[in-house]
Amino acid sequence: MTVRGAELLRKELKNLKSVDRPEIIKAIATAREFGDLKENAEYHAAKEKQSFIEGRIQEIESKLSNSEIIDVTKLSVTNKVIFGSTVTLINLDSDQTVKYKIVGEDESDVDITKTYNLLQKKLVETKKDIYGNLSAWQRVQLSRHPNRPYTLDYIKYICGDSFLEMHGDRNYGDDKFNGSTALDVEITKAINHYKRTYNCIQNK
Repeated sequence: MTVRGAELLRKELKNLKSVDRPEIIKAIATAREFGDLKENAEYHAAKEKQSFIEGRIQEIESKLSNSEIIDVTKLSVTNKVIFGSTVTLINLDSDQTVKYKIVGEDESDVDITKTYNLLQKKLVETKKDIYGNLSAWQRVQLSRHPNRPYTLDYIKYICGDSFLEMHGDRNYGDDKFNGSTALDVEITKAINHYKRTYNCIQNK
């Protein structure tokens, strides 16, 4: 990689270690306080982000330790296209020139927005075509797919990381209910009233 590429990676590595890593450790500690890690959306989201951060740190450290740093200012001018060199392309029809620099993936700045948007549009159209022509049995198979979204997936999509489950005590299990409430009594009265009314109509 070039000197600039190495500097960009070192800058990203420093930010990951000094900013992102401490923040995610704090977020995990906060999520643990909610208890019941099995259904703790905040905890799982934080652990997933931590896994990404640690993986990226290892990736950058590996690249910096195993890569050869090339100073493009010290390269001799030749007719060969090598890593770090700048290539000028000429359009013979319009005489327009375009310059490209041969660099690694970590320092490339190619704009793929247009291609990405086209692929996204094609993806949406393909999904509509596939899911719009499913048979009854294929719909059943899809609803039973092991990788189908569950309730917590929808909640996370709607609420993001702000969802906080309130039922139960999150340390042992759901709160158990004993006895009846005023609302239960009123509901019971209403049910009995309708039963008596129904019986009267039947007897008539």
